[in-house]
Amino acid sequence: MANTPVVYKYPTKPIVPTINDSTKNVQYIVLAYRLPISEQPTTEDLAYIGDMDLPFFLKSQQSVGFFNFNLGDHLRVVFLEATGRDPTIYWKTELTVALDVTPLSVPADKLKALRGRMAKIRYYVTAKAENGVKSVIRTSAAADFEVRGLDLPAPKILEAQENTLELDKLENKNEASGVTVTLEYSGMALDETVKIIRRGIKANATAVDYDDADFKVDSADRQAQSVTAKLPVTNYSPLIGGSLVVNYWVYRDNLWYPSEKSTFQVK
Repeated sequence: MANTPVVYKYPTKPIVPTINDSTKNVQYIVLAYRLPISEQPTTEDLAYIGDMDLPFFLKSQQSVGFFNFNLGDHLRVVFLEATGRDPTIYWKTELTVALDVTPLSVPADKLKALRGRMAKIRYYVTAKAENGVKSVIRTSAAADFEVRGLDLPAPKILEAQENTLELDKLENKNEASGVTVTLEYSGMALDETVKIIRRGIKANATAVDYDDADFKVDSADRQAQSVTAKLPVTNYSPLIGGSLVVNYWVYRDNLWYPSEKSTFQVK
């Protein structure tokens, strides 16, 4: 940064990776994955965030010699519904500027809460105090964008009781056993691919990966808007004292949409 920068009265908006919808004249992000992921992702690639946090940046310099904020300034960054009508969906962070470009991220659960609605990110700048005098707070322009995605509730395991999977009650005792997963979501389409994903966590926090299981939605599934799938026989005994995390991905319009996750304690 320059020693004597010119600071704008109105800081520019945060830099958020979005896609432009010229028809609706709106920027948007997608709670889905576009695979395979590019080795050199574009801004549009980064807007497909699946169930991850949304990365964004605050940039100090607007142009040569002109700045949004300086080193040592205090920033308060907020994420909320664009209309501000839902006070329950809100995230903020505060920091002292130490870099020319400050990377931040909005938590995934906050994004999911605004699925189908407009969101905004903006920040407030308070210059570092000089001679004991505190500066006026300056408000940045807002980065507005729509959050697009599918509402995919978490799956269930029929053999589980109150989110607990007791292996002694499964076939073959603690040896290789199959479990039955059920899932429901609106808008289920015929021949749609559903990928069920299992991740184990041992008692010592070591991760265990299991093979994914793909299923096609048939006419009966579509009519019921529900899929019941017997998963491949698997040995879950290494997870005793740990947990099994299950969710599913739906393939639609060349994108994979992840569901909410269910966690089952394994005994």
